[in-house]
Amino acid sequence: MQAALKEKSDVKNGRNTIDSSLSDNYANEIGRLLGTKYRKGDCDALIQQYINKNW
Repeated sequence: MQAALKEKSDVKNGRNTIDSSLSDNYANEIGRLLGTKYRKGDCDALIQQYINKNW
């Protein structure tokens, strides 16, 4: 929930676009789900199949 509030604040203050904020929230949700299921997994390796990282 706190991450969602940060994203809303970033959009309101012009630090992020709505599309970017939605993508960030999606990535956060996937990360939390995978982190719960694979507690000792490599985060980058786990998300590769779900998220196209542009950095």
